[in-house]
Amino acid sequence: MSSTRHAATLATQAAAQTNNGGVNADIIPATITSAFSGWHYSAATIGNSTVGAIAVNSMAATIRDQLALHSCFPDPTAALSSQVTGEPPAATAAPTSGTADYIATLQTDTKAQTRPLLQSPTVLVIGSAYNATPTLCYVDAWLSATPLFTVVKSKALIHTQLMYKDWQQENNMVCVNDNIGSAGTDVSHHMAFHLKHSDQGMNADVLTSMQHVAFFDVAVASLYLATLVHHMMVTDGGTQFRDKQGRTAAAHQVALSCQNILFLIDASTFTF
Repeated sequence: MSSTRHAATLATQAAAQTNNGGVNADIIPATITSAFSGWHYSAATIGNSTVGAIAVNSMAATIRDQLALHSCFPDPTAALSSQVTGEPPAATAAPTSGTADYIATLQTDTKAQTRPLLQSPTVLVIGSAYNATPTLCYVDAWLSATPLFTVVKSKALIHTQLMYKDWQQENNMVCVNDNIGSAGTDVSHHMAFHLKHSDQGMNADVLTSMQHVAFFDVAVASLYLATLVHHMMVTDGGTQFRDKQGRTAAAHQVALSCQNILFLIDASTFTF
């Protein structure tokens, strides 16, 4: 019997001896618990085939380290159990891709495997038996950016940069004191004015910083979603989106998303 099966058997026996269904770790030797790496679980409806696994101890740490090494990050919108992971997700790796609101806005599909911008990373899990078959598993509560997301981010930045430059260059957009917009709206506390008077243009670092600021986080995610739709409509060769009105509407939404970031949200307390 392998150490994994032995530990699982002892754990089952310990659970049966307790009134509350918990596991009495005292009867499990330390040599077994330290070597125990997790469970496979199967589904009777598909011939008892493995459908998932729970990794613990050193195996869980190895998976987390490898995910972080490949630019994956804990999903801040997911509630992981500390009993399973050994520590809260925030302690495994700092989410560098934004706040929970930012991530939640980007998750436009309930199926993690089909999201266009964010996806669940995968690992190969294999049992200790000599004839065990590797199983490709999605890792719950972790995310990674798709290659398409890189394209979308680049295009969104270009759209925002162009609109910011237009605002700077067109005399009819601002008065002499730069405080009043073309519609008579005070823009002195908004991002475009803030960038101009801090001598910092719109760049990728600014958008990344916005992902961690309330209100800006959702605005940036919305810009990425609008850019995604526009990108899909202009690159599909007319196979799905055949009308010009739809493409024009998508471009209009990208422009509105850029305006939302540059002119609508108060940036007076924003720091780079």
